[in-house]
Amino acid sequence: PTAAMRGGDFSSISTQLINPYTGQPIAGNNISSMINPLSTKWLNDWIPTPNANVPTGSGNYRRTAVQPINYDSYLVREDHRFSEKSNLFVRYLWSKASSNEPVIIPTFTRDQVRTGINIAGDYTHAFTPTIVGEGRFGDHRYDDHEPVGTVNNANMESELGVLGAVGFSSDADSQKGVPPVGVTGFSAFGHSYFGRPRRIYNDSFYYDGLFYVTRGGHAMKMGVSLNQNRDHFPETILPTGSWSYTGFFSGNGFADFLLGIPRSVGTDPNEFEPDARRWTEGLWFQEDWKATSKLTLNLGFRWDRDGGYVSASKTVANYDLSSAPIAINITGHNRPSGWGPALFDAPWNKLLAPRLGFAYRVMSNTVIRGGYGIYWQPMTADPIVNISINSPFESSYGATVDFSNLATFSRTNPLAASTAVGFGATAIQKNFVPGYVQQWNLTIERTVGSNLFSIGYVGNKGTHLVSYDAFNLAPPGPGAIDPRRPFTELLIEPNAGGF
Repeated sequence: PTAAMRGGDFSSISTQLINPYTGQPIAGNNISSMINPLSTKWLNDWIPTPNANVPTGSGNYRRTAVQPINYDSYLVREDHRFSEKSNLFVRYLWSKASSNEPVIIPTFTRDQVRTGINIAGDYTHAFTPTIVGEGRFGDHRYDDHEPVGTVNNANMESELGVLGAVGFSSDADSQKGVPPVGVTGFSAFGHSYFGRPRRIYNDSFYYDGLFYVTRGGHAMKMGVSLNQNRDHFPETILPTGSWSYTGFFSGNGFADFLLGIPRSVGTDPNEFEPDARRWTEGLWFQEDWKATSKLTLNLGFRWDRDGGYVSASKTVANYDLSSAPIAINITGHNRPSGWGPALFDAPWNKLLAPRLGFAYRVMSNTVIRGGYGIYWQPMTADPIVNISINSPFESSYGATVDFSNLATFSRTNPLAASTAVGFGATAIQKNFVPGYVQQWNLTIERTVGSNLFSIGYVGNKGTHLVSYDAFNLAPPGPGAIDPRRPFTELLIEPNAGGF
């Protein structure tokens, strides 16, 4: 905004401003006597003045900035040969990447620090010329910090005038998070990113034992694997709110900002943290068998057990959807009989995956190849993160301001008079099972001179693949929408934990 606009003079615009409290036109489009002091403070502290001689709305503030990226890594590896039959290697890798991503407002920051540690080892021993054993282990750690803030670590709730207000964060560090502030017709008056803290740190461990056996035309491989994942994602999404000024009241978004009347305000002030743990185990066998001089078979079989993600701190919540129209909140603190620690039907003990392939030489220049296999789709950490944002561990506050509640709206306590008009929740169906994909193919290859010609068919079929559905939509019909929804009530018991 121009200096004149910052002072309340909108005589340069053609839109007639309206006094939202009286409904009457504002003389000369000048609201200098009506400016909220908190708006002036935000402008003076954070919003730069124009530096390009172009009309407002055409990019009259421009910034060129450098994004420094620093990357350091250290690698240590040792290879040790005990004998002609035994070998060992151990590796340690440490890396750190840091950057400060520039934003259009130079006093806002988004520092990113990503640290990784990888430890791996492998021991191989040849028992005989045709039998080899191998043991492997590894640990991978990843830690990503990316909070939003300011160059002077200012308390944003103090800057906004909402320190101690209903629905805003009470955590001192989260209060430093810059909020999104949208003003229609202008670039963002807040940060384009949000979340403080926002951290992702994971540990992944694996232990593998393998054997390789050769007998005549049989080349066999077999093994056992054990894996553990620890996934952390502590974040407070909107500790200092999300503010929107649209021009609904005065006819101009920036004028609404100066008046201190947002169209909407919303917060997510509580930190969520799934603190997820998961164990998986597997056994597998594979054989390449040269059955005849023309036929080679590839035979394989794999069994896996997936324990599913379980919150070690019991800070996730699912919903029992078997008692419509009431959805019952389930946590690790109050789970009823029949509900396991994962809050859905896990572990999965029978993840069986056969594999079959062949290659047959019909003639010296013609080969037919084919194969079939089943491949399981393990659950990712995303659904567990989603249900960690459920109540009672996370809450959302929101207020929409209009002319019916303008008289009672408080700029310094904007969510005090808000009423609940809906409740968002994410659920994982209790009888969830991992998805799997069947794949098959058949190919004919033939050489003619120096040319190779191939024709093939590839097919696949997915079963129980993961999907996200808006489960509580009302069916089409007359009347009010909410009473027609499958679920109209949520039950959260006092012993569910959280807040």
